[in-house]
Amino acid sequence: MQQTSGKKWGAFGWGIFASVLLHLAVVGFFLVKLPVPAPQPEEETVSVDLVPPPEEKKPEEKKPEEKPPEIIRPVLSVVIEPRTTQIYGFAGSVEPQVSADLAFRLLGRVVSRDVKVGDIVSKGTTIATLDPTALELAVQAARAELSNAEAQFTNAAASEDRQRQLLAAANTSQAVFDAAQQARQAAEAGVERAKAALAKSQEQLGYARLFSDFDGVVTATGA
Repeated sequence: MQQTSGKKWGAFGWGIFASVLLHLAVVGFFLVKLPVPAPQPEEETVSVDLVPPPEEKKPEEKKPEEKPPEIIRPVLSVVIEPRTTQIYGFAGSVEPQVSADLAFRLLGRVVSRDVKVGDIVSKGTTIATLDPTALELAVQAARAELSNAEAQFTNAAASEDRQRQLLAAANTSQAVFDAAQQARQAAEAGVERAKAALAKSQEQLGYARLFSDFDGVVTATGA
């Protein structure tokens, strides 16, 4: 009895074991045949920044014109007080802006100087004078030469007139008349030369006095 039951349990155990193996084989077959699901692609994310539309600019309102601030000007004030006379001394030299050196045009001895340094002179004022003795004598000599030349001219002109009358009467030759005419022309030239010498002498006599050519102040003297 016990042996018979032991045999039944042994056959039953093997049956269970075989059934389990069969189920495992079927499950393994399906696992091999089923397709492996493909991996799904990762979703890409895109970030979008939303910017609000620009606001329309409103026309600026004109501000009322502001008056510029008043400029404050400083005022320099001095209090006047009685003071005693003050004398200031400085080292330096005073020089004129425009100056001219005046001098005689002739050589000679200075006999007078009518101005000194610091004097105010006007145009035409006599500044100094040379000794005019020699110049006055030269003028007298020129006048005498002019008188002599005029006398020679008068004589030569009268001689020419006589020779012209004699030539017209055929009492003299043409050569004598030509000589008289030439003498008259030479005497006339002598008169002109004497007049020029007299004018020159008178001009040099005027140079004996030194005049101021314009108004000014005497700043220095050399004699």
